[in-house]
Amino acid sequence: MTTRRVFFALWPDAALRAQLAAAAQTLGSALRGRAVPAHNLHLTLRFLGSLPPERLADACAAADTVRAAPLDFTLDQFGLWDGPRVAWLGSRAAAPGLETLAAALNAALGKAGFAAETRRFRPHVTLWRDARAQRRFPSAPALAWQADEFVLVESRPGRPYGIIQQWAL
Repeated sequence: MTTRRVFFALWPDAALRAQLAAAAQTLGSALRGRAVPAHNLHLTLRFLGSLPPERLADACAAADTVRAAPLDFTLDQFGLWDGPRVAWLGSRAAAPGLETLAAALNAALGKAGFAAETRRFRPHVTLWRDARAQRRFPSAPALAWQADEFVLVESRPGRPYGIIQQWAL
């Protein structure tokens, strides 16, 4: 049985993707590591891991029940998590609508029998992996994100991620 490694995410449009890639280049002046390819930049709402086809269908059915308003938030802070060695761009201010969407998605997935997410939701876009700071980070740009949908994405090692399905907000 073939499984697919999947996650729910906000997927940037082409203009925002270009801005995120530029932010990654700016941040790259302060660290060593591997930049995330521009075509894979996203904001994860919930990682599910490897799923067989029937569980993939269950995840889609759960997402069908999620109702949330379109989102407007700003990404304006660089950060580095030393444990997973991830450099990211996130928000200084809380984004209540984004947290509400993630909570609604988690609740729907829980009702469909998926294990509860135990980690606190920390909205961010991973820009670099295996990141090690070499000097102080530059100031982050303020990037406005207007999201009117969320997506289910397949992670394909060595290839661009692929959108499996979309849901309107």
